[in-house]
Amino acid sequence: MLRERGALGKHGTEQIKGTRLTVEDFEKRTGIKVELKVYDDESDPRKAVAAVEKLAGMDKVNGIVDGYGSNLVGPASEAAERYNTPYLTTGAVSTNPLLKKQ
Repeated sequence: MLRERGALGKHGTEQIKGTRLTVEDFEKRTGIKVELKVYDDESDPRKAVAAVEKLAGMDKVNGIVDGYGSNLVGPASEAAERYNTPYLTTGAVSTNPLLKKQ
């Protein structure tokens, strides 16, 4: 079990559970094995960027599923873009009134 660290730790723990269930389902349906690498950003934007840089730069992953909260997702997704690595977030929020509603 993962320790819930940082202000958004509980959200992250639940996202990891959901990602693992998705991977299990994908593997059963396709027969393709997926290796998950999990790093804890502890709800710290600098650590979120460092985790993406490690995943994309050192681990050479094919894609990243990450983050909750705009303060983490924004900088982390920009880091993934620098490495040309697909980045998907399963949950982000913003209170910025300048963002357009879709």
